[in-house]
Amino acid sequence: MTQHTYHMADIISIADTAHIMPTGMGDAELAKNSESWCPYLRFLAAIVAKYQPPVCVELGVYMATATMHMALGSAYSMIIGVDRDFHPAAKHNVERFSNIVLIEGDSTSVVTKLEVADVLPWNRLNKELIGLLFLDSTHDGDTPKMEFNLYKTLFAEECLVVCDDLLGPKHLEVKMQDFWGWLPGEKQELHFLHPRINDGHDVPGFGVSIVRREDL
Repeated sequence: MTQHTYHMADIISIADTAHIMPTGMGDAELAKNSESWCPYLRFLAAIVAKYQPPVCVELGVYMATATMHMALGSAYSMIIGVDRDFHPAAKHNVERFSNIVLIEGDSTSVVTKLEVADVLPWNRLNKELIGLLFLDSTHDGDTPKMEFNLYKTLFAEECLVVCDDLLGPKHLEVKMQDFWGWLPGEKQELHFLHPRINDGHDVPGFGVSIVRREDL
């Protein structure tokens, strides 16, 4: 399967309409999920539906809510979720999705990366490569940088790198902003996709970068 070319104008347009997309993207079980209120989840589903990257990798899965949204986006995309401490419900949540693979391990470990590489699907004589990388594990600035450097050798010609919590937690905001400034590619902040859950919380923030082979 050939991945479509990413265009930032189209990505922004999808982001602008994410808040009016149905919670759970029409999936009744997912609509009941306590995390599904957040617009960035519907954005991820819509991005996968439009561009159909053969492989999406999520680092930091927790309950697998984002994993399931991406799996709903395209049955032809393999969604690989990596976490060293899954929520007890995560594996049960994804059982009904044949295009999800969960790998337990440290997202900054070469051993875990090799496990990811081992399950990449084949397209004729070559393995498909990562067309979307969602960085959502430890939001300390250093971890996402290590993850990017580790997985960039598995990127397709274009890879959409999606970054959550660019503005928080507050005590780590400077380090996350340093990471964001360092990250290569065509970048766009989309903080409205991850708003504060209530007035007592900070805005977590959100952003994407189209990383092309020549950027690496």
